[in-house]
Amino acid sequence: KVRHLVPMLSLSNGFSDADVTGFVGRIRRFLKLGDDQVIDITAEPKIDGLSIALRYENRKLVRDVLQFKGYQTIESENAEDAIRLAKEQRPALILMDIQLPGMNGMEALAQLRGDPRTRDIPVIAVTASAMTHDRKKIMAAGFDDYQRKPLDIKEFLSAIQRALRAAG
Repeated sequence: KVRHLVPMLSLSNGFSDADVTGFVGRIRRFLKLGDDQVIDITAEPKIDGLSIALRYENRKLVRDVLQFKGYQTIESENAEDAIRLAKEQRPALILMDIQLPGMNGMEALAQLRGDPRTRDIPVIAVTASAMTHDRKKIMAAGFDDYQRKPLDIKEFLSAIQRALRAAG
């Protein structure tokens, strides 16, 4: 499946040549795209405070995409830090990997849902688990949405918008 490239990467948006080259290179490597394939990321409204608890190799790409789109991000190395940051900073949305070092994403979600300070924050699962029964198990646990790795950037950004709109 061919994806369409971000046409609006530019120095006028505060990106240096190195930023643009690095950003596009990371997306291409992550999605395993050839030089002739491109990605389409359309402009979206700016929302503050998206919390990201993903494994490092995925977190960097997700952070770059979200920050390029104007979102502010808060990152954590593990579920325990994600829970602490969610309580302290009350992000608009949490992106949670299922397979994290230490506590997994399902256990972290249970703690987030059990705390009145964080129970209403939408949480999107981001996982390599692609089987139908995995998706059903993840959604039954109480995640607001599910995104499979490798990410389809357009669908990923749409899922974020849906979750933010639903949260009000």
